[in-house]
Amino acid sequence: MKKIFLYLLVLSNFSIAQDKMQLVNRFNKLCNEKQFFILNREMKQSVEMLDYVQQLYYGAILDNAFNRPEASNKTILKLLSEYKNLMTDSMKARLLECRINNSVNLFDYKDAAAATDSLIGRYAYLYEKDYKDELVNSGLIWKAASNLQPQEVSVRADSRIVVKKDIANLSNIGVILNGSPEQFILIPEQIFPR
Repeated sequence: MKKIFLYLLVLSNFSIAQDKMQLVNRFNKLCNEKQFFILNREMKQSVEMLDYVQQLYYGAILDNAFNRPEASNKTILKLLSEYKNLMTDSMKARLLECRINNSVNLFDYKDAAAATDSLIGRYAYLYEKDYKDELVNSGLIWKAASNLQPQEVSVRADSRIVVKKDIANLSNIGVILNGSPEQFILIPEQIFPR
């Protein structure tokens, strides 16, 4: 009887571990394919199957994808400082890629340059030569811009944009490009529904 119970216990643990591995593989595939809406939905449905580090990891990626750069960078910092020994090199490299993107979106070019240097210095072996060259080139840009003040947008009053319909019944807004007035066509919601 004890042997049967032990066998069932081992079998159930193996089944849970296999389910978790399949889930992580699925999540990684969704990340690679940039299917972040599906990843977000599936993560909410099965978050209890992930360990704490995996929850933080995919959360940081989703925060990056959904334009929450401050939250993403905060989680990335926590992962890389407290849990780096529990992650693979490819996970750490992906987090550094997210950090670069976050820092650029926050106009923190100094941090983007530092993250690029870390990515190239530690994980270059993970990438093809063309992508490594792209990283080096981007790193040069971030270093050149590292002393620039962050960009700011100042809204001083409400603005209204006049939208006109053209012959094809498409919505157009007037813009000025290189000093020349032009019409910019807005894509109808029927093509890309919300």
